[in-house]
Amino acid sequence: MIRLPLRIALWLAMSVMAWAQSLQVSTNSLSFNFTVGGSEPQPQTVMVTSSGAPLTDLTARPSTNWLPVKLSSATTPATLTVSATASGLKCCVYKGLIEVSSGSNGSSQFVTVSLSITPTISGYVTLSGVGLGGVTMTLNGSYNNGSTTVTNPSGYYYFYEPSGGNYIVTPTKSGYTFSPASCVENDLTSNQTCPTIAAKGAS
Repeated sequence: MIRLPLRIALWLAMSVMAWAQSLQVSTNSLSFNFTVGGSEPQPQTVMVTSSGAPLTDLTARPSTNWLPVKLSSATTPATLTVSATASGLKCCVYKGLIEVSSGSNGSSQFVTVSLSITPTISGYVTLSGVGLGGVTMTLNGSYNNGSTTVTNPSGYYYFYEPSGGNYIVTPTKSGYTFSPASCVENDLTSNQTCPTIAAKGAS
């Protein structure tokens, strides 16, 4: 029978104990999507567990301010609630990282988080300087080719389109002509407002 020196035996025992109590998370990645002008993304949860005896002194540290987190308990098992505060952010893709740690054995797990914000193309249609509702706005371009919306009673319209695309917005309404006849937005990487479009009724 081989007898190990006490120091080595204790080191091995502690190593086995630390391995048996490894920290675990139910997923290492989360993604959120947000459309400018819409509601904040719903929070998501990550289960924090340990493979052996419960771990204590849990902490969760996000890498950025738009990524608030909350742990249900400082001991495993615990639920990590992750939110994304997207309002006020510009498009398009944000990356964050959450470090979940246990002070009782020094182990950590990481959760990467992505937030995709869909930018807007918006504009205003007028008739004699007053907003004109009921104008059909048609969008053609890189994505959602041929999609339409209608100006609201105040004359405003909005499209929510993937970033990086090239787009043309064209107004139509029976009995009217428009100037300019269209709005062009290339390489959409932020919210864009088209020039005001003036309608003129048929004489």
